[in-house]
Amino acid sequence: YIGMLDDIKNKRLLPPIEWDVIIDSTRVGLQKPNPKIYELAQKQCGVDNEEILFVDNSQKNIDAAKILGWQTFYYDSSNYKESCRKLNQFFDNILKN
Repeated sequence: YIGMLDDIKNKRLLPPIEWDVIIDSTRVGLQKPNPKIYELAQKQCGVDNEEILFVDNSQKNIDAAKILGWQTFYYDSSNYKESCRKLNQFFDNILKN
């Protein structure tokens, strides 16, 4: 939904990470899994595909990103507290390496 990312940030449900690029489909006028939004993200990131982390609450969108070789995280909106816990754990594991 429009503003979901802002709501998640405002509730401080994500760790305080300085994101390199965030593509919000509600702001760029493209809907997933339209390949153009993924192309836009890849272009703006300017990194190898496997360095991109894609977070979404739709399995079909996750599947489209996996085809490109992106890292993915399924965000279960119906259980946002558990999803945030798992995402924080995911980031903790990355930061340890």
